[in-house]
Amino acid sequence: MSPDGSSVLPLCHPSYCWPSKPGDTITYSVLVTDTGSVTLRDIVPGEGEFTGAGPMGPVSCPEQRPLLPGQRTTCTAKYTVRAADLTGRPLRNTATAGGRTPDGASTLSPPATATVDSVAPAAPLPLPHTGSDGVWLEAGLALGLVAVGGSALLIARRRRREP
Repeated sequence: MSPDGSSVLPLCHPSYCWPSKPGDTITYSVLVTDTGSVTLRDIVPGEGEFTGAGPMGPVSCPEQRPLLPGQRTTCTAKYTVRAADLTGRPLRNTATAGGRTPDGASTLSPPATATVDSVAPAAPLPLPHTGSDGVWLEAGLALGLVAVGGSALLIARRRRREP
């Protein structure tokens, strides 16, 4: 706010998506409006608290020009969602906007916060069943082979004993 209280920079800070997987992009838009009676220049959004697991991308604003009373400009920043963000808790981003009056006085908006609900990770999928469902069949077959082999040994021994 300027020393005479004439220029205030309220800002709107919406987001446009619900992240659901790593790599999703959230675009934060900062709408800066000169609600005062004097022209503002050197408009710069300032990043406040951010709860994302990674760094916020750079803020880009349209061509830097003076902001006349009642005029608006929108600046954006992008954030790429990381796996650590997907906890089911919201991502919060707080920003301000600042500028200078014609006499060089600084003005700063109150902070505005955007909240983006994140999606909790899905439960892990169960491991695929790669074995056979015929376990009892295989066990029975193995016992049958042992029985056949044992019978063959008994027959062979009896034949050796016979003169």
